[in-house]
Amino acid sequence: MAASDIEIDAAIKELEASCIRLVEAQNSTGTSFLGGLPQLHPDQEWPKAPEGTPLHFLAQIDCSQLPKFPQNPLPETGTLFFFGKVDEEQIWDPPGRWSFKPAGTSRVLYTDRAPSTEDRTAPTNLPPVHDGSNYYYCEPKWEGDWRFGDKPPHSVFPRLFVDPVQSVSYPVGDRVFRFYKDSEAFSQRSDELIESSMKAAGYSLVDNNDPSGERLLNHAMLGYSNEANEDGADEVLLLQLDSDHRIEWIWADVGMAQFWISEKNLRARKFNKAFGTVAGG
Repeated sequence: MAASDIEIDAAIKELEASCIRLVEAQNSTGTSFLGGLPQLHPDQEWPKAPEGTPLHFLAQIDCSQLPKFPQNPLPETGTLFFFGKVDEEQIWDPPGRWSFKPAGTSRVLYTDRAPSTEDRTAPTNLPPVHDGSNYYYCEPKWEGDWRFGDKPPHSVFPRLFVDPVQSVSYPVGDRVFRFYKDSEAFSQRSDELIESSMKAAGYSLVDNNDPSGERLLNHAMLGYSNEANEDGADEVLLLQLDSDHRIEWIWADVGMAQFWISEKNLRARKFNKAFGTVAGG
């Protein structure tokens, strides 16, 4: 017997998890942003991959701007900086993937201070993103190409200022199979609730200039991820970055870049133990 809408909503409500959504800010003077250059302090080194190559800067989150609620385990002060190796391969998985031994292709820095008042100049040997390509073909989710124009190779992404907003998240896609017997109906309803919660947080449809047309972009912290991470029950989604034409981000086949940290390391503020993955599409 198919589950009723009331039964499905009740089941999903039990799985609801608090999260923080990163919504495009109305002004360009904030201290939380995606892309651009980090506001590192002079005593903070720009992270490098094991071979010595600088990593690309992805996001800066001013923790004093994060919403405060009981389920929020993130710091109330200080600044988080996220870096990753954005080349053609985009392989961030650490050895053994869930061994909690970061391979160095992604890094998270944390300081208990507010951001510096000045942007850090990018290292002169920072490689061009996507190995210098301004063109990326993606399939099979959307047929067609994402083009970044005819701009020359560059090492720094455009900056998008964001406001962190409290919201809720729900399991998505194949993850619902282990949650409820009527998985197809559950998945459809879960997707509806996700879109509703994103719009309530302030998201609006974004034209990414790609064949898919307008869609909601899911930049977020905490809660459920868009890409299942089934192997580590103790992991917290520290940051999720969606493919976003505004920032010239293409993760896998229009998927997600995600940063993870164990609950133990998060409580101890050991953000150097966090690691990133790229998946989806």
